[in-house]
Amino acid sequence: MFLPNMHFWTASLGKGAVIFAGIGFLTYGLSWPAKRIFHIAFGSFLAYMVRPHVLFAILIGMGVGFVWGREKVPIYQKYLVVLIGIVGSIFVYEDLIVYLGYDPNNLIDSFEEESTLNAQRLQSSGSGVDMTSYSLPMKLFTFWFRPLFIDSPNALGLVVSIENALYIYMFSKIFKKSFLEYIRIAPAMVKMSAVVFFSISVSMTYVMSNLGIIIRQKSQIMYFMLFVIVAFMDWEKRMKIKKRAEIYNRIVEEERRNRELAET
Repeated sequence: MFLPNMHFWTASLGKGAVIFAGIGFLTYGLSWPAKRIFHIAFGSFLAYMVRPHVLFAILIGMGVGFVWGREKVPIYQKYLVVLIGIVGSIFVYEDLIVYLGYDPNNLIDSFEEESTLNAQRLQSSGSGVDMTSYSLPMKLFTFWFRPLFIDSPNALGLVVSIENALYIYMFSKIFKKSFLEYIRIAPAMVKMSAVVFFSISVSMTYVMSNLGIIIRQKSQIMYFMLFVIVAFMDWEKRMKIKKRAEIYNRIVEEERRNRELAET
């Protein structure tokens, strides 16, 4: 919570702190929906008023996590969540597209036009990164982990680079076969966080090409992935403890049997 870049943008006097508060209320409410309706409503209101596309991604993630989570939920409730998600998407689609600066009646052309304008703006931007020719993995790497020391635009960039190096270290913890096993059986909140993090990351890589803006914008979603990583590390540790306990119990049982045989 007190990493330099994280703390700065979540405690500043601006939209960053407001959207972070909204996401916090909303996520806290979603962890126990039946008891925290006010938190969900208030968090949704804050997120929608500041950045509706973030709310949209969280709601999608919530639906996916709810449907595919390991918790036992009646089938009708899962279908109901999917139906609500589809209806909600239809209602907010036009407002979302307009907010992002695109023409809802001509989405493809307006997206290409905005991409061209972004490329022109990069020519006069000191911290611009031309990601138009990047592959999707490279775009995601740029969004998550840059600047990284050698391309830091200023002193603040060096501080952020240290934080990004820590993110790389944390991400390295999930490059294991056991992570796929964990995601399959993970609780709904973990799956929701993973979907929210990845979906927002992909969408932002196509509309952002300035390291300064990326540094500010990514702080509101990095917590989701850090939550997934920490939850996985906790599960992994518990599995190791469980295996050690099973080995210990097996040894104790074998020793007991050996003693009984010796006495016999």
